[in-house]
Amino acid sequence: MKIRLNKVQKELNLGLSTIVEFLQKKGFEIKEDPNAVVPEEGYNKLMEDIRFNLDNGTFKQFKNEHIGIYSTRI
Repeated sequence: MKIRLNKVQKELNLGLSTIVEFLQKKGFEIKEDPNAVVPEEGYNKLMEDIRFNLDNGTFKQFKNEHIGIYSTRI
């Protein structure tokens, strides 16, 4: 399954650099390019972590701890 970074970006409503940084911290090699292909395992990990934290209402805290983004938006 090939998923381009720009599709993931639109699906999650997150910035390109936020997604790339998350994946790189999880050990995936990916370029900060909207046309880059996200590894299936990386996509699954991203969706699992994001959805878990959205369901628990802790997404802002998740972004601060795991991605390093300090934003007032949720």
